[in-house]
This record gives sequence, C-alpha cells and structure tokens, in this order.
Amino acid sequence: MSSTAIDAFLQQHLGSGWQLQPVPGGLVNRCWQVDHQGQLYFLKQQGAARHNGVDRVEEIRLQRALYQHHLTVDIVAWSASYELVLFAWVDAPTLTQSDSTTQLRVLADTLWRIHQQAPPLPHWSLSSRVDNYLQAIAQYEAKVANDLAAELAGFAPLLTAWDQHPKVLCHNDLAFAHILMSQPPRVVDWEYAGYGHPCFDLASSIAINELTEGEVAVLCEHYSAHSLKHSGETITPADLSDWRQLIDLVNRLWFEAQRVQRTT
Repeated sequence: MSSTAIDAFLQQHLGSGWQLQPVPGGLVNRCWQVDHQGQLYFLKQQGAARHNGVDRVEEIRLQRALYQHHLTVDIVAWSASYELVLFAWVDAPTLTQSDSTTQLRVLADTLWRIHQQAPPLPHWSLSSRVDNYLQAIAQYEAKVANDLAAELAGFAPLLTAWDQHPKVLCHNDLAFAHILMSQPPRVVDWEYAGYGHPCFDLASSIAINELTEGEVAVLCEHYSAHSLKHSGETITPADLSDWRQLIDLVNRLWFEAQRVQRTT
C-alpha cells in the first residue's frame, strides 16, 4: 500500500495535523504510532492474507466483541479492504518488559481468560488451515510441500483430536509482546484467533515465547490452578509434548507459505 493511500485513510478518519512514527511490527505487518494533535493512535497495515487462512472481516468483529470484555484494544476505524486498521493507543508496556515470574503468571492468566470467552465466530479446521499452507507451498516448490505433507501425516491422530475436542477461543499467537500490561491486561494481534484446542494454544505460546522446560512447568501450574477450579482437570508438560511438536511443524508450514507469498 502506498503512502498516499495511508495519508488518505488518516485524512478521512482523523482530518489533518497528524504525524506518523514507525513502531516494530511482525513479519507481514507494518505499524505506526499516530499523533493527531496530541491524541495518540496505533495504525496497523496488515499483510496479505491469501495464504494464511485469515478472515479479516471476522478478525475485526472478534476484536470489537472482545473489547466489550476489556480483553483487547478499541478499534477506531478500518479501511474497506481491511488492510489498514486504526486502534486507540494504550499507554502501557508489554509483558516482554516484565520479569520472568510475572511473565509466566500473566501469560497463563491471559490464556485462561481468552479460553473462557465465547464470541460469535465461525469455527475453523486446523487440518484445512495446514492444507491451505501446503497448497500455497506446492504451487512453487512441490518437493518441499510433499516432504512437509509426509511429516504432517504422522500427526493425523492429533489433528483428529483437535477436531473432536470441545472448542475454546484461542489466540494462537500469544507472545509476551502481544499482551499490554494495562489494568486489566489487554491483548493485541488477533489475526490467527479462532475456536480450537486449548493445548494447541498453550503449545503455541510456549513456542513463540521460547520457554524453557522449567518455564513450561510453571506455566502449566498457573494455568491448571484455573482449570482445576473450573473442571477438575489439569494440564501437565507431558500433555503438551505432542502438541509442541505439531506446533513446530505448523510454524514451519506458515513460514514457508509466507516465503513463497513474498516471492510471487
């Protein structure tokens, strides 16, 4: 998207007199802080979603619903293509800046809060999502796609368990950097959220935050403190072992899909 299109979007929704300051974004997104006459906003330019299985319309709807439960940030405006989204600015550090003890406690608490939400959102299939990644890769590198598909076949029982287990809302990308330490903590970057298996979400957070085995045990303890009260069940590191291997493979599929997307 050109700078002219961004200028036009901000002019439409804020008027004149704004300034942009780049802030770190992800692999496929660009972000800025917008200062409009002393009022701050967060502007996100979202990358193409054609290989990601991301539904931008549902992503906006989800975040607006979760804002009512103080779980995310208010959306001020978005472009017709959903490529540009303007958020209210939250003046709070991310969980990345906290000590390890706080990080693990807040991460577990936030995962549990997310898993208790039930917004209106279409269910999705993990099997279909990874098939979408494989098809994207196969268009350009058939051997890579075939090798990954053979590896994925070994996880068929786990994919079946994902489909059959009662679904909870999952973030699926809950990095420390995606949790703002406001009161209460608020979560950003919901593009991969959807109903799924809680162990998949926990395993995803373990991978993206590069937790040690000791930290995984503490995370499970904090999360189980909630689940034990709710259902009498606990989650142990052993319960997550296979899910963590699946997450590693799904992440590799995602990165390969992004790579071929950037080269086409």
